[in-house]
Formats: sequence, structure tokens, C-alpha cells
Amino acid sequence: MIIPTLNESEFIAKTIRNVEKKAEFPNNTELIVIDSGSSDDTKEIAGSFGAVNLQTHPNLKGKKYAILNEGVRYTKGEIFLFLDADTLLPNHFDSLIIEQVIKKGYVGGAFEFKLDGSNWSLRFIEIVNRIRYRLGQRYYGDQGVFCTREAFMNVGGYPKKQILERAYFCKSLKQVGKLKLIRKKAITSSRRFTKNAISPLWVLAEDTYIFLLDTLGISNNKFAEKYWEYNDKKTKKK
Repeated sequence: MIIPTLNESEFIAKTIRNVEKKAEFPNNTELIVIDSGSSDDTKEIAGSFGAVNLQTHPNLKGKKYAILNEGVRYTKGEIFLFLDADTLLPNHFDSLIIEQVIKKGYVGGAFEFKLDGSNWSLRFIEIVNRIRYRLGQRYYGDQGVFCTREAFMNVGGYPKKQILERAYFCKSLKQVGKLKLIRKKAITSSRRFTKNAISPLWVLAEDTYIFLLDTLGISNNKFAEKYWEYNDKKTKKK
């Protein structure tokens, strides 16, 4: 399992504990945290867990595709799970993945998307996103994207995309095999929709705009810069 981090001190401990608690075979689960230059206590917190292989690469800040590719260098297993630092996996997530990959022959996939929080607008966002990724099988980071080592190598890893890197990665995976959406929910933090925004639906509108630009082949790099600027300043706003 590869977890990229940048100023995730608020969430990283909870995410790691969730992995340890929800894995059916915790002793067979590699936990690799790749930090890209956190200025808070993320590295210290992650490093305090004995099962975590902590790697720091501040030179890769702003290049999530490169961080994820770098994480693979430290893995020994044959199945990769790329997990955002603020996302909680469902019970027995590892055996669910093994079943789809080993027994049913899928090369990769992801879990169902769910936001924490009770705001009605968050439920609407979930519905919109589910329609989007079910139609195109282009899954996102907060869904826990997984794949086999063989498929990862066959597609050349993550493409050099500043944003939507996992959606593009899934698009590549579909060229070498079938993807599976596991209908168990990965619960991710709703902070991006609820903090420093006019409303959650405003953020959804921005996401939809980015999605449309991408569909039309128009550059969306400026949105990637905004995303990384937000991540870099999160702890300074507390």
C-alpha cells in the first residue's frame, strides 16, 4: 500500500490505524508512506508506526504522479493499493482486492466513493461522482485505486499528469485488462468541499469544469497548481 502525504498530520494516524484494523491479513500488508515535503508533523507521526516504511522526497512536491511511481520502488508485493492519506478503507479490504485480482482476473479497480459528514449536498456530490466514474471507469484517488504489479509495469506506471493522474492511470489500465469497482465504500474526508469554500456545490462545479476541460483536451494545469498550493498551506490555516 502506497500513501502519498503532504501536511497530513490531522489524518495520517487515523488512516494508518484503519488500515491495520480493517486488513484481514495485516501481516501481509506493506505500508509505504511517501512524503513530499511536509512542514507539519506528518513524517514524525507516520514514522512512529513500526509497520510503516517512511520515505521522504521533497523534490517531488507538486508531482503526485511521480510520488506514486516512486512509492512502487519500495514495494515487494504483487498487488498495489494507492491510498489518499485522508481515506478510510472498508472491512477486509485486502481480501476483497485479492478476490477480484487472483480469483476473477481483474487487473485493477477501486472502491465505491463516500464522503464523511451529514450535509445533504455531500450526498448529492457522491451521486454525481458515482455516475461519472461508473460510466467511464476512471477512478479517483479517494477511492483507493489498486492494480497488479504486472499491469502497472505494462502501462508504464502513472502518466505525467499534474491533476487527475489516477483517472488517467485507470484509462491506461483498461488497455491491458478489466477493472472492477468493489461496491464497498471507501470513506474520504469532505474537507475539500467544506473548508474555505462558498459551498460544497461550488467545489463540485469547479470539479465538473475541470472534468469538462479534460474531456475536451484543454489544459487544466492551473487547477493542479491551485490544488498543490492548497495542500502546502493546510497546516498554516489551522
